[in-house]
Amino acid sequence: MADMMEHFLLHAHEEYLGDAADRIETYYCFNLQEFTPPRNKYDVIWMQWVACHLTDKDLLNFLIRCKKSLRPNGVLIIKDNMARQGCKLDPIDSSISRHLDIMKVIVSKAGLEILAVERQEGFPEVIMPVWMMAMK
Repeated sequence: MADMMEHFLLHAHEEYLGDAADRIETYYCFNLQEFTPPRNKYDVIWMQWVACHLTDKDLLNFLIRCKKSLRPNGVLIIKDNMARQGCKLDPIDSSISRHLDIMKVIVSKAGLEILAVERQEGFPEVIMPVWMMAMK
């Protein structure tokens, strides 16, 4: 599990994960611009509401590093808000939501193959759509 805020990692360990906390082998306190996951280690890497906090360049470079950390047949999953068109900057938290097509271009440039794309169901139409992408 990786996060740049130590108190988020502690909260996840102590409150959120509960009895499943022992399943987390290592907690990494790094920002993703600097973090390099271990090579050939993971079957699944799950990024949820993370891509929106990285510039296109930082996201591209992080995806390249993640690809190297996947075991054979491993998958990387991104779940994030996606803009309805272009890119949308949130002035409150400085996050950037990209249109799904823009995200696909970044994923392709990282050398990843998209396996599946699905829109999150059950959310109100007034909020930004949430999409999930599985890739290898």
